[in-house]
Amino acid sequence: ADAPLVGGEQAVLRLRVVADASDRPVPGAKVTVKLISTHERPRELFAGKTGADGRVEAAVEVPVLADGSAALLCQAEACGNNAELKRLIRRPV
Repeated sequence: ADAPLVGGEQAVLRLRVVADASDRPVPGAKVTVKLISTHERPRELFAGKTGADGRVEAAVEVPVLADGSAALLCQAEACGNNAELKRLIRRPV
């Protein structure tokens, strides 16, 4: 499993969108990265589209939260299909 992201750090998320049935890259998929937490409304940190290879690189500043728990929610949408994954955020030590 991926390690949690640390609040206050810059993160580069290298995402690849592939078709579920064929495992082929999906060009032009809409990709968003949002902050979700127990104390704030969801906040969009990145929006973009995949290239011809189905990849997109999202550079985001991981917010520092005073309390509660939080995660980055990565969502992809193409041709009426949706996929998402979450990465937990931990407080800096």
